[in-house]
Amino acid sequence: MEVLEHGVAVAHDLLEGVPWAAFHHGEVVLAPEVREVDRREDPLELEPRGTSVALVLERDGVRQWWLLGGPFGGPETVLHDPAGRGFATFEQWLDFRVATAHGEQPAPTVTFAADGTLAVTDGGATLLAQRTGLDLGPGYVGDRTGVAKVQHRGVVWYVLAREVAGVTECLPAISDATTIEEFLDEARRWC
Repeated sequence: MEVLEHGVAVAHDLLEGVPWAAFHHGEVVLAPEVREVDRREDPLELEPRGTSVALVLERDGVRQWWLLGGPFGGPETVLHDPAGRGFATFEQWLDFRVATAHGEQPAPTVTFAADGTLAVTDGGATLLAQRTGLDLGPGYVGDRTGVAKVQHRGVVWYVLAREVAGVTECLPAISDATTIEEFLDEARRWC
């Protein structure tokens, strides 16, 4: 899989809705001034082989993690997040995205109990700590908000939760933080 030249006419059409990168007939197309920093070939293991790629991209000193793929002529997968948003490493982010794409639930989820506390929904997970009534700014609001520190399949996760119109939404993250307060300081930068 090669990166197509920025000047290719089809590249400009593809990149109108996606400003950093696109996937066209198995080839990565990068926007001008975007630099590839790291790559993982075929993480989704799609057929035909080689029709997915994970990338660390950089533009103007800002890094993003991308997962691109799809069968030739079929629907395209385009997932991207700012580097470090919710995961300490690119590999953790990629493992989560690949598992999710394959229909797995790799991270724990939580729900709000009647008393407003958080409870894990997976019987194999252990709630280590929690905090509710969070103010993470306008990017993460809800009728109720909270964060849970959860041990799940040998990994410590932080799960941001918010309830909007009676529905709980979870945003799982892996962090180097050791406490909820440290994690919240980190989360405030990307929420």
